[in-house]
Amino acid sequence: MSKTKTLVLIPMSNTDKQIITQFSDHLDIIFKDMNEVTITREDIDEAEIIIGYPPRKYLKMASKLRWLQTITAGVETYLTDNILSDDIILTNASGSYGESQSEFMFSMLISLMKKLHIYRDNQQDSRWLDEGDVMMLRGSTAIVIGLGDIGSEFARLLKAFGVYVIGVRRDSTKNCVYADEIYSFTDLDRHIHRADILGMVIPATPETVHLMDANRIAMMKEGSILVNTGRGTTVDNEALCDELESGRLAGAALDVFEPEPIPVNHRAWKIKNLLITPHAAGQDFMPHNWQKTLQLIEDNLRAYNEGKELRNIVDRSIYEFKS
Repeated sequence: MSKTKTLVLIPMSNTDKQIITQFSDHLDIIFKDMNEVTITREDIDEAEIIIGYPPRKYLKMASKLRWLQTITAGVETYLTDNILSDDIILTNASGSYGESQSEFMFSMLISLMKKLHIYRDNQQDSRWLDEGDVMMLRGSTAIVIGLGDIGSEFARLLKAFGVYVIGVRRDSTKNCVYADEIYSFTDLDRHIHRADILGMVIPATPETVHLMDANRIAMMKEGSILVNTGRGTTVDNEALCDELESGRLAGAALDVFEPEPIPVNHRAWKIKNLLITPHAAGQDFMPHNWQKTLQLIEDNLRAYNEGKELRNIVDRSIYEFKS
């Protein structure tokens, strides 16, 4: 009986590889780093399973591909231009990043609320300067847009500090124990003015492109803060910069932007109440995240060999344009 050709495009330690090679009775496994010099056309063309985050051009050559397991939560790059046919299973790494990315979001939020980023700038200039009043978490209201793994963890952290949490998600009938109220995207306009904090952790889909457009940003409460670690396309960043420069918003923290990287001459770099990080909140290979991803890969390889349903199958319908 022939073995299933499996291409693993992830840098792995020998210990990690042992977790994959336990399936070598059923799988013909090839380990390759993401290096175009070492990856051959035959590697791609013969693979029934690809594990990693391969460039789109590779998938155009993958004629025998039946399952792609990514190591990221975001997969929108594979869902345009018919790169993957409908019969190819696509699974992501959602669930691996909730705890670490929510802590990153929380850290960014606290830095802005307490003006720590400004005091750090002052330190570099040897300036002993009181920057005035700061914000309190306790007693504030937050809207968390996106209550998946990351958003739910962020809501949990907020609740622990006495924040009233309003959740916004595609399906408002799905519960989240850390949200005091839950609404759909269509209800956002009715509640956005209530938020002192607006956190965003949603994927890039046709429904979410500029969900926070100029009109909605203008609806935000004066003195509020926006934190986005989802996708840069979900916010009209030019409109956000306008509001930040005017001083109407207290601040914003962006781990994502449109475009990435931010052009060196973009005004965003100079906005004092804007905190920028370079799409670093997830950290794919941070040990805490990587162990969860590795466990997911192991579980899904076992399920695939046994003909069972895989974890984290991507719902492609959310990436389709609605008429």
